[in-house]
Amino acid sequence: MTRTLPLIAAFGLFALFANPANAQQGDVAAGKAKAQLCAACHGENGVSQMKLTASLAGQPDEYVQWQLVYFRSGARKSPIMQPSPNR
Repeated sequence: MTRTLPLIAAFGLFALFANPANAQQGDVAAGKAKAQLCAACHGENGVSQMKLTASLAGQPDEYVQWQLVYFRSGARKSPIMQPSPNR
């Protein structure tokens, strides 16, 4: 059975990249809007249709969270996954 990344987890993961001064706690609509950035490459339900782009569906939440931490810290490199001031 494939597990999809819940919206609340997607918002939490995106918050790793977001500017804390702009964060809105508990705003589901804001989380959904921010998750669209992820869905553009990783797929609406976490199943990527893009070559060389990981599918997030079925991955343990902790794995995905740590990968984002590694991208944010620079321990894992990808120009697309690097945090930017606008995220």
